Amino acid sequence: YAAPLAEDSGSFSLLAMNILTGEKETLLSRTAPEGHYYEPPTLIFTGSSLIVKYFDIYLQDHYENGDQVVDELSQVTHIERFDLSTGEVRELFSKESPSYGGRVLGTSGAILDAGDRYALFMSGVDFVEPPMSRSDFLKDGGTEAEYGKYVSSLEETGGDYYLWDLESGEKTFLYSYDEDLTDSSFAYSDDHTVCFARGNAVWRLDLKDGTTTELFTTEAPVVMTEQWDGRVFYNTEKDGVWEWFWYELATGETHQFQKGVYNCIFSIYAETPNYFVGLVEGGDCAFYVLSKQDYYNENYAAA
Repeated sequence: YAAPLAEDSGSFSLLAMNILTGEKETLLSRTAPEGHYYEPPTLIFTGSSLIVKYFDIYLQDHYENGDQVVDELSQVTHIERFDLSTGEVRELFSKESPSYGGRVLGTSGAILDAGDRYALFMSGVDFVEPPMSRSDFLKDGGTEAEYGKYVSSLEETGGDYYLWDLESGEKTFLYSYDEDLTDSSFAYSDDHTVCFARGNAVWRLDLKDGTTTELFTTEAPVVMTEQWDGRVFYNTEKDGVWEWFWYELATGETHQFQKGVYNCIFSIYAETPNYFVGLVEGGDCAFYVLSKQDYYNENYAAA
C-alpha cells in the first residue's frame, strides 16, 4: 500500500499494488477543499482493514504586526477505517486543534496500534481552561509578544490511554500518561499485541480480543520495553543502576543479559526468523546484522 501526496493540491490517494503484475488499484482518495491542505496519511494495517490518519490544515487567521506577518493555522485530525474486503470507509474520529499565538495545541488524538476489533488510543491534549483569544487579549492592552508567553504558560490536560472498541465505538480508560508511563514504555508486535510498563509491572494488551494481562513484576521500576522474537526485552533502573532482561512469552522465563553494562550494546531495530538488525553501541550509526544465536550468546562482536 502506498499513499502518494499530490504536491499541487494537498490531496492523496491510497493505492494497492499487485507485486506480481505491478497493477495498481486506487482504494481511497481525498481531495482537500480550496484553502485547505492534507498532509500525507499514516497507515495501520489491522489484518482486514486499514486505519488511515491524516491532518487537514487551513488558514484560520492572518494579521500583520508591524513588519511581522502572522498566520494562525487550524489543524483537523481525521481517522478513518477502510475495510479491505468490502471497500467501506467509516470515519472513526475527527477533532480540530486551533492554534493560539502561532502554536498548534498538542495532538488531537492518535491510534497507536490496532487489531481488527480493538485499538490502543491516546486522547488529545487540551487546555484546562480555554485561552483568551488574541483579539480579546490585545483589546485588554496586551502585546503580541505577551500573548505568545501567555499561551505558552497555560496548563494542559489529556494524553490519556484508552482501549477503543472499533465496532461499538466504546472507549475504556486504561491509564493516564502521568502514571509512571512514557512513550518508550510501549512495545508493539506484528501480532497486534502491545506490551507496556507501569511502575514495576509489565502488561500485555491484546488488540484482537481486548484483554489485558499482567505478565510479570520486577523489583526495580521498568524503564522501557520492546517486543522481538516472542520475547519482551526490558531494562530496569534503581539508584542509578541499569539492568537488562528478556522475558520469554511462551515459557514465562526471565533471563538477564549484559550484566554490569549501562548502555545497550546491540539495539534491535528489525528482525528476520534468524537474524536481528540493529545499531552497535559506540558504532558509526550504520545498521549491522547479528544472528539471533550470537545475540542470545552475547557474542555482539559477530555483528
